[in-house]
Amino acid sequence: METPLRLLLIEDVPAEAELVAREFVRYGIDCDWRRVDTEQGLLQQIETHRPHVIVSDFSLPRFDGLSALRIAQAHAPEVPFLFLSGTIGEETAIESLRSGAMDYLLKNNIARLVPAVQRVRREMQSRTERRRTTQQLRDIIATSQDWIWELDAANKIVFTSPSAVQILGRSLESMRHEDFMSLVAPDDRDAVASSLSELRAKSTAVRFLARFLRDSLSPGWLETRALARLDAKGTVIGIRGSSRDVTEQQEQQARILHLKRVLQMVSGVNGALVRLRDRDSLLGETCRLAINVGEYLLATVWLIDAGGAVRSVVTAGECEAEFVGVGMPLTDADGADSSLMAKAIRTQQATVAPDIMDPTAPVRHRETLRAAGIRGLVALPLLVDGTSVGALVLGTGSANQMDDGELNLLREVAANLSFALQYLQREDAVHFLSYFDALTGLAKRRLFCDRLGRRLASRVGPEIRPAVVVFDIERLGVVNDSAGRHVGDALLQHVSDRLRQQVAETDDLAHLGGGTFCVSLPLLGSADHAVARLHERIAALFARPFEIEGHTIRAVARAGIARYPEDGEHAPELIENAEAALKSAKSAGERFLPYRLQMQRGQDKRLDLETRLRAALEERQFLLHYQPKVDIGSGELVGLEALIRWQDPARGLIAPSEFLPVLEATQMIVEVGEWVLDQALEDVRRWFDAGLQTRVAINVSPWQLRRGDFADRVLARLNGRESFPGGLDLEITESALLQDPDETTRKLELLRVSGVGIAIDDFGTGYSSLSRLSMLPVDTLKIDRSFTSGLPDNEVSLALVSTIIALARTFRLVTVAEGVETAGQLETLRKLGCEQSQGYLHGKPQAYEEITRGLIEARSRTTLAAPSLHNAKQNQ
Repeated sequence: METPLRLLLIEDVPAEAELVAREFVRYGIDCDWRRVDTEQGLLQQIETHRPHVIVSDFSLPRFDGLSALRIAQAHAPEVPFLFLSGTIGEETAIESLRSGAMDYLLKNNIARLVPAVQRVRREMQSRTERRRTTQQLRDIIATSQDWIWELDAANKIVFTSPSAVQILGRSLESMRHEDFMSLVAPDDRDAVASSLSELRAKSTAVRFLARFLRDSLSPGWLETRALARLDAKGTVIGIRGSSRDVTEQQEQQARILHLKRVLQMVSGVNGALVRLRDRDSLLGETCRLAINVGEYLLATVWLIDAGGAVRSVVTAGECEAEFVGVGMPLTDADGADSSLMAKAIRTQQATVAPDIMDPTAPVRHRETLRAAGIRGLVALPLLVDGTSVGALVLGTGSANQMDDGELNLLREVAANLSFALQYLQREDAVHFLSYFDALTGLAKRRLFCDRLGRRLASRVGPEIRPAVVVFDIERLGVVNDSAGRHVGDALLQHVSDRLRQQVAETDDLAHLGGGTFCVSLPLLGSADHAVARLHERIAALFARPFEIEGHTIRAVARAGIARYPEDGEHAPELIENAEAALKSAKSAGERFLPYRLQMQRGQDKRLDLETRLRAALEERQFLLHYQPKVDIGSGELVGLEALIRWQDPARGLIAPSEFLPVLEATQMIVEVGEWVLDQALEDVRRWFDAGLQTRVAINVSPWQLRRGDFADRVLARLNGRESFPGGLDLEITESALLQDPDETTRKLELLRVSGVGIAIDDFGTGYSSLSRLSMLPVDTLKIDRSFTSGLPDNEVSLALVSTIIALARTFRLVTVAEGVETAGQLETLRKLGCEQSQGYLHGKPQAYEEITRGLIEARSRTTLAAPSLHNAKQNQ
């Protein structure tokens, strides 16, 4: 029903007011009108009647029309005001319009009144809409984190948003009418000028990435999108654009690239260790690799001479001439370390000077280094039989560049150099080569056993239990026969390089010969969960094909695992049992087999389990349990994770750890995964019909994701449910994202466009491709329970969780912590900025009926909100 027109008439003659009201009735307009003839009456009716339009006589006994207009503008500026008078002169009419009246009419031409009222109401609504739109744009600009700007034809800044203060550190007043190019870093000005010239020439949009000068800070990276401003004739009269601060992302990408170069340098040095038998050649090659591959500005090796001083024996890079053959004492006259290198030799610890210009840092030749562009130094001690014999010193071009990841890689270089020096010093190259594989640079069995044995012997207290994984590359002989032995050797080198990326310490790696490798890894979390994670880490090594001399090789491997102390208390026993498990995996057709599992079951038992699982799928013996996910800030339920269970008629409820590996190995997981999707969507529909709406997450196997029609099959199920209520999230492991990444990205992007959220499950336990994380269609990182369990007291867990949350915030991802069981863990996660929590603290996984009762109870307490994880990323 249409709302009556609320009309306020300022008229001292009641009969005149009646005539006006009848005029509206004559037009068929339902009119609720009031008449006033005093200032007090006008104020009262404006407040109580809230008129849609005000019509006023110009001459009134008690006060005049212009006074009424001023009152209306002050108290109801959005209400149209018209004059209707018996007589009004032209000058008076003009004055009234200038004062804000929207029209004036004569009473002897009252037929114009209603059309005029309708017209001015439309005009007022249009003005109001324009003001609202304008205010919206102003609010968006005022609150935007991007810098929004506008240039005139001469590239002078004529408008800048407030965010410029935060991004560039400049006041808005100082930037107005400033030359835009003066804000660009000098090295990037030509490229930016070219982009702007192209924009003016083609009258189109451009995008460019450049560094901009920031007050009191180093230049920051801004990603800019700009378009041309055109006049009515199509002539470019200026430029509008927005710039986003991507400094943190650019620096992180640069850091990742740098670490990759350092990793390549480590691999090169390890190869040189077994190729070169001359000390100076080895040290020279190390410095050359540090400069050419690691891109350090300075690399020099210092050794203690017979007189107790240290002398530079090899130098490469900047200021090379200044350091060749230079000697210096280890201590100054007062007994203090004479240099950073001397401190590293004395303490036998890697020593860093983040900024050589820090006067407290023990840096010699400070001005020489600064003139060569060197800003940071690191000195790594070289030890022979536990005694310091010298140091490797490296110089960086940026201050505060060295982090723990890089330092660990450099410690590995120094440790391997020390090992080589120890045996070269004894002129026993044969003995040296007996410890390392010449092809891969990894330890052989004997050295690996020694290292693992020492670690097992030195374990104190309830430390993380180690496991030994032995894996073998299948069909290596086919590669040798078809592509040549050199390609097969290169494949082994590539595998060893990927192993080094996966494992923090090279001491945990070995090449046992042929295509067989060995790795010692920690077991995190429960036994079943830890074994599954180890499987994923080994599978991640072969997720991407190897590109070798024009050959694309898709290698696969089988693996066996032995766990300490269940499968052996000594290093040789663990390795032998892992090899036995590998042999059993090969004969059983398994990809990954734990030692105890293969000892406890035979082929018949495996075949029986497969048969029962196929029957379970046909007879619908599987069921879903649901575990809540909670917003840490508000405590509200934000979704559920669907977890599969097997209700075996003979044995009852069976845990997933017992049957999921078999489903994966037989690829039955694809059919089971489709059942999980169908059942979860059906449960969501039933909840919706009962007035309950929530978001549900399901786990997706790599086998499912690998199917070419995976996205189409998911979307077909969603579209078949008309307007799907709630929402769907898919949880995918890190290794699955790396299998054919381009095709995987295409599938997931197709799903995200349709509102499906994508989460990386158990983040941090697999192979994390940080360089691709910003490009992957991912909304959520799920922090693995093995990290959460150490909170709040374990410093390593605290650092790992904090790092993951910071990384997620950088890429605008939601974080969900799994395995939250205590209030202390939850409070720590809240302080670290984690957004969502899942675990026994909030509720165990429950069957449909039980979780439904919980949803109903929650609804009775408060209205459940189930925001989309997909939209959460977009709205941050």
